[in-house]
Amino acid sequence: DSQIGRLLDTLRAHGVYDDTLFVVVADHGQGLMDHGWHAHRLLYQEQIRVPLIVRVPGVRPVPAVPALVRTVDIYPTVLDYLGIALPGPVSGRSLRPLIEGTSDQPRTAFADQINGYDWNAGDVRKRPLDQFLYAAMDRDWKLIYRPLAFDESELYHLSEDPREEHDLFAQ
Repeated sequence: DSQIGRLLDTLRAHGVYDDTLFVVVADHGQGLMDHGWHAHRLLYQEQIRVPLIVRVPGVRPVPAVPALVRTVDIYPTVLDYLGIALPGPVSGRSLRPLIEGTSDQPRTAFADQINGYDWNAGDVRKRPLDQFLYAAMDRDWKLIYRPLAFDESELYHLSEDPREEHDLFAQ
């Protein structure tokens, strides 16, 4: 927080704050022993749900967007606000409608964690089911797919179980 404050103070001191579009986002969360895991490298909400703060000059944004958004949406959003056409197909969609308080089509988010190929993921070797993880989610549901152990995949109804404590995959 203090470093972001320093950046904003510098932008103000140089007279460019009012003309600066900025985005603050994290690359991952942390387990903190939720789901029996202290770090990242898994696909539970505490590891993949990250803060996203967008400030656009001259736009009064909504205080919070309840819709599911994705980090892949940042690139097309920035280009949209800068008036730059996308150079080709991209996976994300501009968040402009949501930032400005209008509705948009729901999104599906995807994530993967390929710990089985990462020699730096030594701790994950203690969890062999987590070698290869893929997730697909919308606002209400999330599937964590384990291709090497399909029966150990997980399904959560996030709107009813936001902490992912009740796996519904077997049902």
